[in-house]
Amino acid sequence: MHSSPSKIGPAVGLALALASACGEDFAPANQVSGVRIVATQADLPYARPGEQVTLTTLALDGRTDRSRPMRVAYLKTPCTNPSGDDPTACYAGIAASFPLGTNLDASLAATDTFSFTMPADAITAHAPARGGDGYGVAYVFVIACAGHVERVETRAGYPGEPPLGCFDAGGRRLGHEDFVFAFARVYAYADLRNQNPSIGSLTLEGVTVDERVGIVRDRCTANADQDCAKSYLDVNTDSQVQEEDPAASSPGLTFREQIWVSYFLTGGKMEDDISILYDSRDGKIPKSRNALTTRSPSGRYLLYAVLQDNRGGVSWKSYSLEIR
Repeated sequence: MHSSPSKIGPAVGLALALASACGEDFAPANQVSGVRIVATQADLPYARPGEQVTLTTLALDGRTDRSRPMRVAYLKTPCTNPSGDDPTACYAGIAASFPLGTNLDASLAATDTFSFTMPADAITAHAPARGGDGYGVAYVFVIACAGHVERVETRAGYPGEPPLGCFDAGGRRLGHEDFVFAFARVYAYADLRNQNPSIGSLTLEGVTVDERVGIVRDRCTANADQDCAKSYLDVNTDSQVQEEDPAASSPGLTFREQIWVSYFLTGGKMEDDISILYDSRDGKIPKSRNALTTRSPSGRYLLYAVLQDNRGGVSWKSYSLEIR
């Protein structure tokens, strides 16, 4: 990534690289049926060298059988300025730090909140930027595992394969329903800042959802989601959450952040995985609603609205979802 991160799409910013132990396919992005890490927030998405950055991870457990509890843990040492700003270039160093076939839980920071100090030389030790402001980048790796963590051998020719895996008490390696290996990416700049965007409220059919009550909807009994009645959700935010993006702007041409919301549900389904709220040039998008269908069994579920900007800002709110 170069020094103008705002011009790239929703998959980046403070990013999550989700990886299963065995390469299985994931369920639709907005449906949470297993162990998932859906967001990590940095209190300083753009930090200055020497500043302490605190990360908070939102990990969800949508498994039916939770006899093996999910645990969240961070690797204690960030990886700073890997070759090409590629987080997989950190994997060799991670592998070298841990022995094979050993329970590593005691070597990890077992928490969903973790702090680190941006190295004092984060900017000066980075390769010179091709125009724009000089920067550095730190990757902090976070794990959600319904078992214990071990270092594993990676296959030749698979440089993106994580060097860590998740195992049950009997030594069986677990798959993506039980394990996520992810990273949070935090940039270092001398002067630039970015604030995390905030959700004002969630609306259902244009009416503000009471956070104490949540969402209540009748169960759809149709055979397919497309045959279900749709309930439309949207997020209200103050226009001030869309900050100017100096790294992407130039004299006479101003770009602002792109902001979108992703929904994650333990029951029901959203029509789209993301909804764009603000465009970098056109501002607020007039139609940003997303359709909820409720073909899951009757019961109580959770819905998370995760707001992100393309410079690494993120925040979220959770709501109960009752399907009657």
